[in-house]
Amino acid sequence: MPAARNTRAQRKEEVIIISSDDEPDPPTVPEFVSDFSRRQKIRERLAARKTRRKQRDELGERMAQVERENERLASIVNSFRDFLECPICLVNLEDPVAHRIVCGHIFCFACIALESEAQVSRTGSPASKDPFIYTCPTCRKDILKSTPFVPIHGVSSMIEAIPNKD
Repeated sequence: MPAARNTRAQRKEEVIIISSDDEPDPPTVPEFVSDFSRRQKIRERLAARKTRRKQRDELGERMAQVERENERLASIVNSFRDFLECPICLVNLEDPVAHRIVCGHIFCFACIALESEAQVSRTGSPASKDPFIYTCPTCRKDILKSTPFVPIHGVSSMIEAIPNKD
């Protein structure tokens, strides 16, 4: 019988050995702590990377929004700059020479005065042939020669406030 006991003991050892070869040994406490902290650091780095990507995407969206706003404002500034330009001589209007006529268009005083005198001296306006009427150079509306030009003040300060086209 003692031989049979040895066989069982050997079988138990074989089973233990076989099972220990198939399964890894459980980690020791220092190994477990080290592996846990390594995994924790990886999770933190991944979270930080995700946060940076989100911030980068938000910044890109904000930059695109600012570029669209700049384009919109540039078109407004160009329209305003064109509005403050005399349509006859194409020079920026200045104080006190900017004047508005009845139809609402704005010209240099010298330009609109010369234009109205030139039209009146040519036997009146082309539309009415009346020597006391001239037409607006922009919209061609008939305007009485006796109608005064309305001076516009503060135009030069508006022009100074507009950034250059550069």
